[in-house]
Amino acid sequence: MAEPWTYAGEVRRLGGADGTVTLVEGASFCLSGTNGDIVPGGAHGLYFLDTRFLSRLELRVDGAPVEPLGRSNDDPFAAVFFGRCPPPPGAADSSLVVFRTRHVGRGLLERVELRNHAVEPRRAVVELDLDVDFADLFEVKEGRASSWGRRRQHLLARGAESAEAQPCALGIEAEADGHRRGITVTFSEPLGQARGLARWELELAAGASWSVGLDVVAAVEGVEVEPRYRLGRPVQVATPSRRLAAWRSSVPVVD
Repeated sequence: MAEPWTYAGEVRRLGGADGTVTLVEGASFCLSGTNGDIVPGGAHGLYFLDTRFLSRLELRVDGAPVEPLGRSNDDPFAAVFFGRCPPPPGAADSSLVVFRTRHVGRGLLERVELRNHAVEPRRAVVELDLDVDFADLFEVKEGRASSWGRRRQHLLARGAESAEAQPCALGIEAEADGHRRGITVTFSEPLGQARGLARWELELAAGASWSVGLDVVAAVEGVEVEPRYRLGRPVQVATPSRRLAAWRSSVPVVD
């Protein structure tokens, strides 16, 4: 009789008390650091259908990660991460504050906002480094490399029929054993991109703010999975938000 398959190696924790932030909606969940970054090399990621559809989403301002100051996540599927950027050369403190508002549900919706609280203008370079390995849960837990191999990237443009079309989305696809997986990451602002890096050069006036939105849509066998949250749609009308609001309104209030 054949011996049952068992795994005797170290199992990576999917979340825990190590500073990992977990957002959950139905069968999808997202693991990130306390500043909102999804960092490769561990269990961080956006998961759906037992597959990691985002293995990297790192925000950099002037080449450095955002220092976490706190977060708010009253809903199990949403969070606001807030932090500050490193101070510019010669400055003792930073006046640039960052807010990352994230919603998870069969995909991911995020809005990144920078606010300049200084009394003078501030230049900044904002970068979002993203990638996906399409690893399954067993590969992630066991620390094995993804079986999906080489991935293909392509840019999508807003107004593709126009001579002034600007890239606004990044697609990443992979095939293995006759199966296909993919994601499309769409941005609300035109982007400069190379090898999964979205980049914007800003000059913020005193007291001004700037923001960019993005959504991540998964595709299985070439068919997109409609996410709960999309760019251009109010988050309040999404099914998870409406369901939670209805439940909260039905809960008795104790004085």
